[in-house]
This record gives sequence, structure tokens and C-alpha cells, in this order.
Amino acid sequence: MDDTNTVQDTDLQDTIPDESLEQTIDIDGLCDDGVTPNAEDGKQENIATDAEKITAQNSVSEKEEKQEPFISVQYNHKNRDFTKEEAVNFIQKGMHTENLRNKLEYAATLSGVDINALVDEIVYAPENNHRRYLENMYGKGSEEVEIGMKIYREKQSEEYKKIIKERESNIEEKNRETEIKSVNSRLADEYMMLKNQMPDAPEYSKLPDSVIIEAAGGKRDLYSAYLCYLHKEKIKTDAEIKRQKTAKDASAGTMKSDVGDNISSSERGFLSGLWGK
Repeated sequence: MDDTNTVQDTDLQDTIPDESLEQTIDIDGLCDDGVTPNAEDGKQENIATDAEKITAQNSVSEKEEKQEPFISVQYNHKNRDFTKEEAVNFIQKGMHTENLRNKLEYAATLSGVDINALVDEIVYAPENNHRRYLENMYGKGSEEVEIGMKIYREKQSEEYKKIIKERESNIEEKNRETEIKSVNSRLADEYMMLKNQMPDAPEYSKLPDSVIIEAAGGKRDLYSAYLCYLHKEKIKTDAEIKRQKTAKDASAGTMKSDVGDNISSSERGFLSGLWGK
């Protein structure tokens, strides 16, 4: 019989968690994803995750229901209620723009206008300049001027949206880079803990992708993710060894049956002793 594909226990010593670890760690509990087979459709439902989602949703709903206005403010002859979180957010924005308002107040005072008039002058200056340009070309009050202004406003609006979109994209990219740096820093710390607990663990670059992905996503820390990976590999290996043993035993049983059909009683007695039957 060809044994080239036979799984050997001795080949797995470097990948199976030490028995002492399994004695001190509830490995089954650690690696339990809360997945239970569904007998009706054969699919698997993550009961633990669903329960957590429901609990979280209920908690959020209850929190939103219980939130009462923290302060009421009148603006433009209308009262508006704010929660404490909303109030803090607006106060922070106000503090951020306070320095800008002081500068506008200074410029408006020297120009002899109020802040709103100064801002309008800044905002509409390009549009007013373009209108004067068209009026010099086609005459004041002409239809061509209004058509030209409509085209100008549409073009400016598209340019504004483009700039805002690029700005938001840059912010998202920076946030993504910050998040990646944070995750990499956390994984580096967790790898140090892994090596401290398991000195024979492979280099970080040689860890299975599934382990890195699981740890990066925050499902488990790197040490726990690697332990679960080894545990699952051990289960698969044990199952393969059992399968091969069953196949080998079945093959031996077939050989005994085939030989038994054409042997004498003395030969049968010899083989019975050999096989212990």
C-alpha cells in the first residue's frame, strides 16, 4: 500500500497546540463562533452574533427614547432643542470658528460694513465681475448676459461639488491611513505577546492570512486567532488520520474475505491466528 499521502502524527508536532495550553485554556470556548447548524435548510446561523445585534439595537433604541433635550436655543425666531451630545458638537464648532469670525469682524469694521455684507461681497465678487464682463460684451440687460450668467453659475456649482467631493475623499483616505497605522501598531503589540506565549510561533510574515485578517478585524487578538487556527488544523488532521485508518482497516478486511474463499481449513486456522480471529 502506498503511504506517500498518509498523514503522520510526527509531522504535526510543530502545528498542534501544546497539550498544556489546552489544559489551561478553554480552547473550544475560545474558538466557538456561535455557529449552529440549521436543520431546516442546511444553512448555518450565527446565533451569538444575531443576539448581540438585537441587544445592541434594543440598547440604542432605548437610549434614543430616553434622550431628552439638554438645552433649548432660539435662532431665527424659532426654538430648537439639542441633546447634550449635539450641544457639545456645536460648541466645539463655534470655538473652532471664533478666530475666523474675529478676523472677519476686524475687516468688516475697517470697510464700514457688517460681517454678512463683507462675506456676501467676497462670495459674489467673482459672479459680479463675470456679469460686468458680459454686460460690456453684449450690453446691460441683454438676453445674452442672462444666458451667460446661467452657464457660469452651473459651471461654478459643478466645480464646487467636485472640490467638495475631492476634499471628502482626501479626508476618508487620511482616516483610512490612520486606521491602518493603528491596526498595524496593535498587531505588532499582539505579535509580541504571541511570541512571548509561543516562542516557536512563525515570523509575522509567515502567519496564515486567515489569522491576520481575523485579528485585524478585531474578532480576536492575534494570539487567540493563532491558537484557534492551530486547534482547527488539529481537528482536521485528526479526522484525516481517522479516515485513513478506517480505509486501511476496510482494505485489510477485504483482503481477508478474498483469501478466505480459496483456502484450506489448516490455512484458515493459521490466518485466523495471524489476524487474531
